[in-house]
Amino acid sequence: MSVGRPRATVKIPCSSAYRSLVQDIQGRTLAEVMDAINEGVKRAFRKAGRPFAEIVLPDTSEASLGQLLQLKMMEVMYLGALLEVNPFDQPNVESYKEETRALLSQAAGRG
Repeated sequence: MSVGRPRATVKIPCSSAYRSLVQDIQGRTLAEVMDAINEGVKRAFRKAGRPFAEIVLPDTSEASLGQLLQLKMMEVMYLGALLEVNPFDQPNVESYKEETRALLSQAAGRG
């Protein structure tokens, strides 16, 4: 999808390959498909009596996204405490950073 193109205008192409994968998806917009998936998940959870939470943001501004990320960070801290796991003790974080730096260094040497 190109930048700035609204998801309401992106359509699933009509192809025989799609018929065998997902019925009724051809010619639908990305917005229709994503809305159906979202609602389908909620209905399935309700029918199964599964708890779930839905977070609706007022917009996608930096402030709103920052608030959501802060909420999720606090959630991880509280869950860690409840599960008696230290979410700040991450021995493998440095390992992946070292591997990432090595890969980027190799890529820079080729470019």
